[in-house]
Amino acid sequence: MHDFLTAATARSLHERLLRRGYRFSPEQVATFYAALKAKGFVILSGLSGTGKTKLAQEFAAALGLDDDHFLLEPVKPDWRDNTGLMGYWNPVTGKYAATRFLRFLLAAAEEYGSARTPTRSEDLKGYIRRRLGEAGVQAHLQRHRDALQAIGDRDWTDDQLRRLWQDWYNGIGRLRPVGTMQVDGETLRRATARLADTSLPLAQRALGAVKILRAAGVDVPLRVRVIRALATLVPGRVPAVAKRSTLRAACHALGRPNVAISRRSEEAEFRHLEHAWEVLAHACAELMPELDLDPADGAAFTLVVELAAEYEKGRRRGSGAVPDGTGDQPEDVATDAAADTEEEAAEDESQEEPVRPYIVVLDEMNLTRVEYYLADILSVLESGRREDGFTRGEIHLHGQAGDVTAAGGLRVPPRLRLPPNLYFVGTVNVDETTFAFSPKVLDRAFTIEVKDVDLTDYPPEVEPTPAGEDGGDEALLADFTRQGRFAQITKADVAAWGRSRREYVALLDELNQALLPHDLGFGYRVVDEILAFMGALRESPLQDALSEDEAFDAAVMMKVLPKFHGPLNRVKAPLEAVMDWAGERFKKTRKKAAQMLERAKLAGHTRFA
Repeated sequence: MHDFLTAATARSLHERLLRRGYRFSPEQVATFYAALKAKGFVILSGLSGTGKTKLAQEFAAALGLDDDHFLLEPVKPDWRDNTGLMGYWNPVTGKYAATRFLRFLLAAAEEYGSARTPTRSEDLKGYIRRRLGEAGVQAHLQRHRDALQAIGDRDWTDDQLRRLWQDWYNGIGRLRPVGTMQVDGETLRRATARLADTSLPLAQRALGAVKILRAAGVDVPLRVRVIRALATLVPGRVPAVAKRSTLRAACHALGRPNVAISRRSEEAEFRHLEHAWEVLAHACAELMPELDLDPADGAAFTLVVELAAEYEKGRRRGSGAVPDGTGDQPEDVATDAAADTEEEAAEDESQEEPVRPYIVVLDEMNLTRVEYYLADILSVLESGRREDGFTRGEIHLHGQAGDVTAAGGLRVPPRLRLPPNLYFVGTVNVDETTFAFSPKVLDRAFTIEVKDVDLTDYPPEVEPTPAGEDGGDEALLADFTRQGRFAQITKADVAAWGRSRREYVALLDELNQALLPHDLGFGYRVVDEILAFMGALRESPLQDALSEDEAFDAAVMMKVLPKFHGPLNRVKAPLEAVMDWAGERFKKTRKKAAQMLERAKLAGHTRFA
């Protein structure tokens, strides 16, 4: 587990369920969490009364979601098309008969869409160009470039270390005094070496430097100093900006409005800062060449971040207007972090609420054929995502020209794209199954079996809810929503996870080769989703619940075996191939394949769920 995630956060969801009398193992909870985080669509299959619906409800409560952001939608057995979910245009009344499900989807899309600012806004670029043309801003930029060059990147002299860490070093604009820091040169050298350690994530470098300085008895505020020093040593990746509201405003202007910077703990804050830096570096790498700036120029990177924030704050103050750009340099952005000034605290308080996830539970979703009512949603979810996060595919709602109205004045567009902050959970009672799931449906989700009933020490003790727990876990929410990226996995994400898991990619290739002769091989999407599941778990507070092998095992079982269905003569050889591949290393996959094979021998046919 990352050393900046607290044990309390890591255990919060599992312990919350135990306190309420629900007996899910840490492995089940972690699997559900990582699957929903990575894919956005999870099916919980198992016996009636095992708490499948409650798992989703308690998870939503742990994230602090209210009734506007959580919907329990019981599936009706008479649904024969998508009108039961999505409603329909009524030509007699001239209005759209909207369902609460459709209202929920529209609310999710509205909340996500209203917070977006085009990443490559012409207005933003025009504003930055105007500011770059001002003599005072150019002078400020040159001073910062000169200051960066004076420090160097290795073999620092004592004078360079003093410039890097001591008071009033003016590499990033006007600084307020942050107190005298009495510390010996060797300690400064060790702290600087930690910041420059490329083998560590940026957050761990910053936190490590803070710990080194604190261990040496330094008792002045260190947050601004560390950010300033890290930005000097890693130009182009970390902007020399310490003010939280400025970082958030810049992220918003550059198309990532949901970036949050927690103050719950120093560890959490540096972790959130690292994500903000990644977001800004990626966005500026696309924007800066259009402004004739080099993204590797640390001074220019910081300036663009400052100007983007300046633009966004002006836009908010003027309801669309931006500042006129008067003044000789960007605003004072580096402040003491031990206690924010009243001005910054008020500005933080006035920030827009971050976009939150919307979770919908389709309860007993196989009371009718899923393809009847969910086909459009399944198709759209698999269409991929645009740059703004919305699905490429659209759900057709009506054929009228433009929006139509529904009861309460709701405006219903002709077509709807689904936002990434929308998550689906389906529950299936295997003891009451009316219709079996097709492999196509199972292939579109992560399917988790909830069927082990352990009556030892049952019933469990139900403990009182600790004070403040109903407010949700901020760190859990930030991780689950991937700091505003939500359930959208890019090829870059998959490539990063795959590079660190070459062995597992090779194992998937080995399994695929074994299944190809039986026409049960799998494509790139299955590989991507397995790697996404593993990556989502490894980045989460629940990562200790499963080892890498166990996470891989669970993902293979959920993404490969659902394709296996049919009579014994069709599934026997491929299931045996899976069992041989799994061996003793991947026990869940082997056990599930053996169960499916046994069912085929007894009943003449088998299926995953």
